[in-house]
Amino acid sequence: MEEIHTNIDKIETTWAEAVKNNDGNFAGKLNKKVEDLFDKMTAALEEAKTANTTTRMVSAIEDFLFKGDLKKKHIDGCILWLLLWSAAGLKHETSQTSGADEAIFGMVMERYPYMAFDNPSYSKLKFKEPGSYKSIKDQCPIEAKEWIEWRQGHHFHQKLEGTPFHRAAKKGKSAIIRLIRSSLAKIEESHHGPIYALIQGEDPSKQRTTALQQVIHARHGSVATLGELLAFECLAASPDLDKIFADAVEVGTENIVDVFLTQDNLKKRFAKSDNILKAMRKAKGSLEVGQQYLRIVKKLIDLIPPEETLADEVIETIIEQQAMGERDQTQGSVASSKEQLGWIDIWKAAHARPTSISTEVKSKLLHLAVYYQSLALVTEFLQHPRYSKSVAHQVQLLKTSNQGDISAQNPHYPLWYHNNNAWIKGSAWKNQDISSKIRSMLVYSTVRQAKKMRDLSEIFYKSDQFVRELCLDLSHFNSKLHRVSSFVDSFIYHSQNDSLLSYEETLRYVEFPALDLKVDDRETFGDNNHLSVQHTEVFRLLTWLQEKMHVRHIIQLKVPDRLINPHNENCIASSPAAKGKTNADTDSMKAKEKIKELHLYSSGKRAVIDHWLSDEGIPTLTKASVSTFYPLKNSIDILSHSVANNGCPRETVTEEYCKELIPFVFNGLNAMKARHSDRPTCNFNLNYSTVDSMFWNPTHTLVDLNEIAHKVTPRLAKFLKSLGEYIPRREGQTQKILRRTRVAIIDNGVLSITPRPDDTAGGGQNKESSKHEDNEPIRTPGTKESFSVSSARESSSSTAFHESQSHDTSGRRRLSSRIKKGRSFVDEGSKLYPWHLASDPHGTQMANLICAMDPFCELYVARVAEGKYGITPDRVARVDIISMSIALLDKGNEMQHWVHKAKEKGVVIVCSTHDEGTRSLTSYPAEWKPGLIITSCDEYGRLLHNIDNSKYDFAVQGHNVSAGVIPFIESSDSITGSSVSTALIAGLGSLILTCHKVAHLEAQQPETTSIDLESSEIFPYAEGQLQMVETHLKSMVAEGTRHVVLERFGKIDSTTKQGDNVYADKVLKESFHMRDAISKD
Repeated sequence: MEEIHTNIDKIETTWAEAVKNNDGNFAGKLNKKVEDLFDKMTAALEEAKTANTTTRMVSAIEDFLFKGDLKKKHIDGCILWLLLWSAAGLKHETSQTSGADEAIFGMVMERYPYMAFDNPSYSKLKFKEPGSYKSIKDQCPIEAKEWIEWRQGHHFHQKLEGTPFHRAAKKGKSAIIRLIRSSLAKIEESHHGPIYALIQGEDPSKQRTTALQQVIHARHGSVATLGELLAFECLAASPDLDKIFADAVEVGTENIVDVFLTQDNLKKRFAKSDNILKAMRKAKGSLEVGQQYLRIVKKLIDLIPPEETLADEVIETIIEQQAMGERDQTQGSVASSKEQLGWIDIWKAAHARPTSISTEVKSKLLHLAVYYQSLALVTEFLQHPRYSKSVAHQVQLLKTSNQGDISAQNPHYPLWYHNNNAWIKGSAWKNQDISSKIRSMLVYSTVRQAKKMRDLSEIFYKSDQFVRELCLDLSHFNSKLHRVSSFVDSFIYHSQNDSLLSYEETLRYVEFPALDLKVDDRETFGDNNHLSVQHTEVFRLLTWLQEKMHVRHIIQLKVPDRLINPHNENCIASSPAAKGKTNADTDSMKAKEKIKELHLYSSGKRAVIDHWLSDEGIPTLTKASVSTFYPLKNSIDILSHSVANNGCPRETVTEEYCKELIPFVFNGLNAMKARHSDRPTCNFNLNYSTVDSMFWNPTHTLVDLNEIAHKVTPRLAKFLKSLGEYIPRREGQTQKILRRTRVAIIDNGVLSITPRPDDTAGGGQNKESSKHEDNEPIRTPGTKESFSVSSARESSSSTAFHESQSHDTSGRRRLSSRIKKGRSFVDEGSKLYPWHLASDPHGTQMANLICAMDPFCELYVARVAEGKYGITPDRVARVDIISMSIALLDKGNEMQHWVHKAKEKGVVIVCSTHDEGTRSLTSYPAEWKPGLIITSCDEYGRLLHNIDNSKYDFAVQGHNVSAGVIPFIESSDSITGSSVSTALIAGLGSLILTCHKVAHLEAQQPETTSIDLESSEIFPYAEGQLQMVETHLKSMVAEGTRHVVLERFGKIDSTTKQGDNVYADKVLKESFHMRDAISKD
């Protein structure tokens, strides 16, 4: 108590000394005198705090300031205002403050709450009610006469800037601002308007700045003080807030941003996409430098209101910057840290709020990730159940990403953006490893997502994407007449020696034919049969796909296995397919945890059915979601329905027994479902169906293109042999490589598989061997890790006939060596019939004839039909053509458009008339007269069918023409029809173009256009080529007819005697105007 009296005495003494002399310096020193008084008070309060007597000291100071004869004490409104002004700015706020200045400020504000908003020199408090509040200047008790003239109106002549409120904001005194805000409750509500106007407005001094603008520049306590200011409801509408927040974001002042975002009434205002984008632009580049900006971005995204969605540019920027971060890490320019915030974390924050990303943008996420080449996000999106579906949808990128890229302004598939990436091209950066991984994942997901094979083919086609084979379908092989194991070995042997064929890492399906339909090879149970042969043909093919073709995934594998002595179950469980498949059709499978879809084919044995319907059967398949049971009926051709009957012999089940079996299975399925109603794997379906198929038939005759040429036209064959010897000499003379004539053939595909050498001798018993033809051991499952990631894949299929091997006559003898590329357009729902595994000989024989006429051409195969009569306009319209040995009765507008477009570009189009002659009035595309229309005749020029002269341009022999027997397909060497004549003219036209190129090889220009069956425009020839071909053909017709005589090519019939050699250089010089022909030796 004594200490309190002592301190109060000091305060009173100090103030009495200050005011006892009203001399000329008093006014000038008043501010300093009040500051001294304020210091004494704060010192006393600090001592009292130490002695735990603060309350009594506060009461003693209040008595001094507000009680007694205040006029005698010279304490009035001016003095009290100066105390407020001092408390608001003399000390900055620190963690060790005693709170003395707040205590003094609070004493005054409790009695005079208006003073915090006043200034004797710049008072702006104006109230409508007279006498509501007298300003400091107006209430000063000192009469003017007591002061010298220049000090009129108030105690002090010095103009002090700002109000205590503004001074506290400028000095960062958050506690003072808090006291001021609480004192508003003591001011009449009707007076709040002027007070709010002053809080929102400028400091009534020469600085002309608001409290919000002042607090930002405070040296200390600005953040806490800003928080107190933002608690004033009247400041929520201040325009200063936008600039302050924007500046804080711009310079990365994270604590100021935090203050704004802790105010409930301001979150919605500032958690907006424009502020997020500002921080994102500053965060671009180094993660180390941009950490504070990334934290700001994440905080803003976390506070996005539920009804708000992020701007498209925000999402795209996240994806772009994530990709750039991956690029920097790959190049080693930056090392990431687990403690650092990354763009992937920003994405997770955005994605965590379901409504923050619009539905439209969600549909484009995968496309954007592919466009910017973000491996991490592509991986995440493809694993997402919703986003992964967009792999099979075309969308247009956002406006920001396709600026300047006209092609990207149209909708495309993700694969298209992978191949046509303006962003990567513009940045002069592309990581081949990342690009390869992204493509591999896209292909895998696309193969899985596309519902139909036609859709799958279209996606690759419209994505300008080179695509390898997507399936391996051997189901049409006729295993009744030929061993599957022999064909598998021949297929592998042929493919290993032909680099044309390649497969994607992911195959939609691999399907085998029924394995035991060949009657004389079928194994049976018996006393003398030891079943000593272990079958491995399926494993050999799967191992070949894995090791040689680098296949990693097979979505669906279908193997109709043998009823007796099937493939080893343990080997099946450890096979490449079991480790990578999604679906499986087989009789038995031990790898139960891997099966997702199961199809059961029953031969009628009730013990087997009872096992599957027991608790140890179907219910143990924990992951199977769709299952189908096929009880098989007896029919006259049951053995032909290999897809449905799983190789089941006809005699195992009768029609009557099958009818009895169906209700037995039905009741058993219902009972099983009742026992395991909670198991989705028990949702089996009962199916009763058969499937029709076309089959291959065996032959062991190798097709030799030279022999075909000799059979068709012996003299021309001699010329072709001489031309083959002459071309390399001509190339050496001109120092140029001959650019091959390219022929696109549209038909039902080809089958050009060379049987294994030990299969060509007559088809002896080819039991399962332990070695391949090349003496490599056959790998059985379990000997090597199956379907591991391959680090090396060929970027494109290799050309079977390299330019440097142009003189290799052995290569010209095989059709497969002439094929450059192929594509199939034949699909049946989930199946696609490969272009190189035709089940009808028509397309292969047409290809043989074309290449026999010009063994130097390059052949492009488009399969548009399964059999001979399955060609439809919508399929044909997908390719540009050279040879069309087809005649359609229905036209298609799209096909007509492409045919005319090809004609305008000078493509040599050769098409056939209909073989029905006058009974068919019109056929297409011949009706459109796109180029050369060909009909057939016999060797004497007599038309095989009655046809109007206006319906064709040329006739050529098409009766009993040798086209070769096709291996593994039932076929005849001699064939007849307009399609035969068309193929011959197409080959002859190709030869005319080849001879012209050889004759003028020195003038050959670099190629600017290439044929690609994946491209929508296939126009390799310049205008004038059609006229050249037509002119030569006219020179070959018999007098007075349109019958083209093949042996009149190059006038060899008139310049060469029968049996003599034909010299290519002589023909080129006389018929193709070669100036510098090389003479024969």
